Amino acid sequence: MIFKSIVPAVDIPGLDLPRFVLGEAKKAAPPDSIAYHDLGTKESVSFHDLEDISHRVASGLVNNLGIKRGDVVAIFASNHVLYASLFLGILSAGAACCTLSNTLRESELAYQVADSSAKAVFVDAAHLPIVRLALEQGMLKIPAGHVLAIDGDFCGGKQFTRLSQVLSEQPYQPLWIDSKWESARTLAAIIYSSGTTGVPKGVMLSHRNFIANMVMQRAALVYVDSQSQLEGTADSLEYPGAPILRSLAVLPFSHIYGLVVLITNSVATGKSQYILSSYSIDRLLAAIQEHKIEAVFAVPSIISQIAKHKKLDTYDLSSLRVIASGASHLPSSVHDKVTTRLPVAIGSGYGMSETSSGVTLMTRYRFVSGSVGFLFPGVEAKIIDPQTSQCLGYGQEGEICVRGDMVMMGYLNRVEETRQMIDGDGFLHTGDIGYISESNHVFITDRLKELIKYKGLQIPPSELEEILTEHPLVIDAGVIGVDDHERGTEVPKAFVTLSDPRKGSSKALRARVAGELAEWVASRVAPHKRLRGGVEIVSAIARNQTGKILRAELRAKHQALHGSKL
Repeated sequence: MIFKSIVPAVDIPGLDLPRFVLGEAKKAAPPDSIAYHDLGTKESVSFHDLEDISHRVASGLVNNLGIKRGDVVAIFASNHVLYASLFLGILSAGAACCTLSNTLRESELAYQVADSSAKAVFVDAAHLPIVRLALEQGMLKIPAGHVLAIDGDFCGGKQFTRLSQVLSEQPYQPLWIDSKWESARTLAAIIYSSGTTGVPKGVMLSHRNFIANMVMQRAALVYVDSQSQLEGTADSLEYPGAPILRSLAVLPFSHIYGLVVLITNSVATGKSQYILSSYSIDRLLAAIQEHKIEAVFAVPSIISQIAKHKKLDTYDLSSLRVIASGASHLPSSVHDKVTTRLPVAIGSGYGMSETSSGVTLMTRYRFVSGSVGFLFPGVEAKIIDPQTSQCLGYGQEGEICVRGDMVMMGYLNRVEETRQMIDGDGFLHTGDIGYISESNHVFITDRLKELIKYKGLQIPPSELEEILTEHPLVIDAGVIGVDDHERGTEVPKAFVTLSDPRKGSSKALRARVAGELAEWVASRVAPHKRLRGGVEIVSAIARNQTGKILRAELRAKHQALHGSKL
């Protein structure tokens, strides 16, 4: 059975992404209105500035650095007022943009730059030391002159190129796409994701992928609004008539969720993004109060902090109309607690890097607790039995597979992995288990893949296991995700066997070794991959006859030892 959206399909324009986004922005916002404002530095960029800088970036890349159509240029930076201009400028030059996570360490950075074949990388001041160290240690194979420093003040010496040296007024031929075929086959971005297993893979997203996401999402919102009006169930919170114009940017722009909702969709709909670069729950609440923020796009862990904040009533949050949740499942208990404490609408959805972000949307329209909502228009789904691949029907639980214009082009340089992910009928196998009810609500109940999701960021257990087994004391290691109810997220926990059992012969020795191993891992990975679930010393790691780790047994062991506590 093929499931379809309750929303009628819409036409996807055959354009290049910069022309579509900037063209839509002109309809939605005055040119002098704020596109991005950094609450820390107080810097702002208007929509006029955003477009002007993007063209100067494109001209500089073409005329000063020799970037050609089909090349790749990376961005390695925290959220920045110029991020959207850089992203759109890279695309306007005919190149693709590789958005690197700002949590990468030197070796991770070097791997992704090499794997993507990036010819240049834009870097903010905070991340220049990592780039410099990667260059000095010979890990990063890129000319120092192609390290493009975004900020004016930096300690890079003469070897790096300042953004002011990149920007150009010279004529250039901007990318021009005017057919659906070309839009679907022209690479726009590379987002690194681990897929279902293994080392990070480059998810290739086309110009059409991004445009489809915007058009589909907008059509879904218009549909549920009109249907709510017709059915007499319209909610003044969610459908107040005036568009949302002031949003708080907390999500990383480099992540697919942030890139879509805070960059491409935000610019196209004329929103003003207020960047909260230094996060704490109190800074977030204070920013909403001070800047009259109307919408916050967040992950469940942040929403959980809002729900549990003891002094929430001391903040004036009357401007806040919508909180949108994504990247991982929002527990019903958190949803209910927020809506009882605040008069806001909570939207949620489901998606992944491989689907250009969201493929479902849940609003107050026909709201069902626990559901991630309805399929976007133009998205088709099938539920298959993981063992037999047989298609299932309403209410039957199996692996969720989706098809549509938002499905990625494939994994960069990984034909076999792409073939395993996208079947012959064009359905992307998500690795997630769920079902679709007779009311067409989508539910996610479990996942086949072993990835751990920490606050929406993916952690492949195999990567941590490999690092652990490099330690002299460790013979074998197995890593699983365990629930951390305080953080409101999943965290990685390691089980290890030691080469010298005497090192784990007492509680004090076990604690010392566990701490040493946790630090060993922390020094080698991005912060979100740290072993926040702890390290447990065991006599053996459960494996099957072919050597595969039996993670279900490790989870059972954790549950038996600790129950639901962490």
